Amino acid sequence: MKSAAVIAAALLMSGAWPGLVRAQIAPAPPHAPTVRRAVEIPITLAGTQILVDGVRVNGRGPYRFLLDTGAQGAGRADIGLVQALSLPRVGTAGASDGGGGARRELAVHRIETLEFAGLVFHDLDVVSRDYNAGGGGGRGPIDGVLGIDLFRDGLLTLDYGRGVLRIEPGALPEADGRAVLALDPDAPVPTVEIGLGGQTVWAHIDTGSMGGIAVGQTTADALVFAAPPVTAGQARTVSGAFEVRQGRLAGDMTLGAQTFVRPTISIVPHFRVGNLGGDFLRGQVTTLDLAGHRVRFTPSAAPAAPPPRRYGLMMNPPSGGESELPLRGVAPGSPAEAGGLRAGDVIVSLNGVPVGALGDRLPGFMRATPLVVGFTRDGARREVTLKLD
Repeated sequence: MKSAAVIAAALLMSGAWPGLVRAQIAPAPPHAPTVRRAVEIPITLAGTQILVDGVRVNGRGPYRFLLDTGAQGAGRADIGLVQALSLPRVGTAGASDGGGGARRELAVHRIETLEFAGLVFHDLDVVSRDYNAGGGGGRGPIDGVLGIDLFRDGLLTLDYGRGVLRIEPGALPEADGRAVLALDPDAPVPTVEIGLGGQTVWAHIDTGSMGGIAVGQTTADALVFAAPPVTAGQARTVSGAFEVRQGRLAGDMTLGAQTFVRPTISIVPHFRVGNLGGDFLRGQVTTLDLAGHRVRFTPSAAPAAPPPRRYGLMMNPPSGGESELPLRGVAPGSPAEAGGLRAGDVIVSLNGVPVGALGDRLPGFMRATPLVVGFTRDGARREVTLKLD
């Protein structure tokens, strides 16, 4: 496999497939320090996304960055950080959803130094855009993204249960197909073989995605599901909106020596490669040896708390000034579905606050419980109270 699929950016409130638009770039490798001692870095979990505090850029900070093992290159910078530090622009990069759709040109800026956990990286070329539109999809604001190329030396361990990252010198043992698995040496992000109902599938190890196990339509067509997959939400990328479906596999998933009985699979139509997102990885202690092209998965002895339940309201993020938010649909089994909301309803208020007055408070309202949703249907004003478990 010579290329990696680029993960879709989710509709703000879909509750189905949050993620990031990925830029496809191939800058020079960052000037990375040699890892000489083990360090553990406390992390904050936003849902299943990993946030690292205390990052310093060009001697300034501290800043908060998202750790994204599915992000090619050294990382990303939010446009606010670019402006605050006057980071020089050094070029452009093409961004797409990996499905052959429309591409978007994004600016590339130079970071002289990036520091965290006693490690100092020099001369990083990073893509920039607004990573905090719509409140950051509910995860809160970030200043940038730590990409996978920062961790090419030594071992990187992701331990959601203990709430830490561990960076240390050394290497994993040779891959044995059970405890230690081989990574695709040609893939720009960590990519491992998994078994799905007897089919072998390559899958990205992707902390930037809040989803679980996902495959593309071509892979899904070769799988056997216990029942036909159903619509679980909508997502949006630079190429437009698309439907995400979910279904329970009729068979099992295998990952080395581990077996997962009849897991739920998300189907993202344009994916060329499978994906293991944060909702799956939070149950594992994952150690990456990128130089040796190996990975070790160990079931977590202290599983991370499940991500907060979402209302399942599928709608476009407001761009500013809207007085209403049309619903594209509701996630199956969600509080929105239980409350009787459906595609075509138009939300006009939340907890009595008109949509036009919400501003950047929308993500906060979507985490509140109970939530009184004022909406119109067929010209009639209605109201329903939703609650999160």
